[in-house]
Amino acid sequence: MLIFLPLTSVFVAILPLFGGEIERQIANSHTLFNLVNLFILLPFCDRFAVWMTKLMPKKELPSKYVKHLDRDASAIPAVGLLQARKELEVVTERVSEHMFPHLLSMIEDDKARQQVVQQERIIDVVYKATYHHLQRIMENNLNDKESEEALKLLYVNNDLERLTNVMKEMARAMNKLENKHKMLNDWEREKIQQLFEEVEQGFSHASKAFSNNREEEALQVIYNNPKIQRMEREMRYEHFYYGSGSSSTVSVVFSDLMNLMLRIHQHSVNMSHTMLGMV
Repeated sequence: MLIFLPLTSVFVAILPLFGGEIERQIANSHTLFNLVNLFILLPFCDRFAVWMTKLMPKKELPSKYVKHLDRDASAIPAVGLLQARKELEVVTERVSEHMFPHLLSMIEDDKARQQVVQQERIIDVVYKATYHHLQRIMENNLNDKESEEALKLLYVNNDLERLTNVMKEMARAMNKLENKHKMLNDWEREKIQQLFEEVEQGFSHASKAFSNNREEEALQVIYNNPKIQRMEREMRYEHFYYGSGSSSTVSVVFSDLMNLMLRIHQHSVNMSHTMLGMV
């Protein structure tokens, strides 16, 4: 506005040239003012846009894989915690339906390995979104019940993400066999399947304990843990003693797969401990 003050007399002299009554001259003055203003500011439009972006940063959009989290809801702990729980229930379903069914197929099927790796990437995105959502909730003044729930969800979120990371490591272990043109023998496949069935059942119990708040499911996982650890030790011993005909590559991969499945089960145990308040 200050730029136009010295030009006031010029405007006053020009306006009568357009003719018309005083009302028309006022309207013409507004039009002329806007046109001059436009031509002066036009070169600065791009810089103005940059300034506005800095002053009003774009709102962060949720990933298409994040179904239930709303950033604004984190200011209301009860709502935000319910959203986080629903999001993690979706993750447990994704693991059960889109990852576990492919673990045994990965021995021979590269597409199954790719599917597991792809699902792990999706869950990693959801993990980060859920983690930050819970952190924002914990910045509020929570009561004891809300604090306990937030911590439980943080633990479960962490275990689910680590569990799927282990599955991705299993896919990489399978790739070692394929790259060296090696195969597991029938005995090794049978033992892997036996341990896998126990581990899958353990996760099923842990996910039900989480989704349905069923303590008996969580207790079942914990009670079965010594049995699964014993199975893994016995199978590993039998392999070294009884499966000495395998190549060194196959032997290493077999041992890795046993260890990785045991780690998957340990995360199911951790989730069960969390649901029972044993953290």
